[in-house]
Amino acid sequence: MLAQVTLLQQTYNTHSSLQAECPWRIQRRITSTFVLEVKPVANAWEALAEDAFHITNAPEELLSDAQKGWETLHRINHAPSLSVGDVVQVTHPYGTEFYLCRSSGWEKGYPSYLARLFENLVAVEETLSGIPDNNLVTKQ
Repeated sequence: MLAQVTLLQQTYNTHSSLQAECPWRIQRRITSTFVLEVKPVANAWEALAEDAFHITNAPEELLSDAQKGWETLHRINHAPSLSVGDVVQVTHPYGTEFYLCRSSGWEKGYPSYLARLFENLVAVEETLSGIPDNNLVTKQ
């Protein structure tokens, strides 16, 4: 089964006080999108968020061949590594999940959080694949 993983990373305009106060409300932009294969098991969607963290942070020698390809796409987009406060969107055949990177683990997004996320999403004209961003982000 395939799932699309989209990274929504903080812009440089993010204020640390706002990040601590309401981490879903800070300004973000889409930096990368890649397709990952996943086995349909419990916690599979959160595991994809963890994979995205690994792909953007681990040294190249610790990545699989497929992960190296996704890491190259991320680097070509000049995107920073995934860090605390960034959001991972996982779109799969059953819907879309959102995960906020915390200092330890992930916080799942719920409708009230997502409204704040989308109102502060910075529009980017195109992604690396040439698909306009508004086609990548699915509002639930």
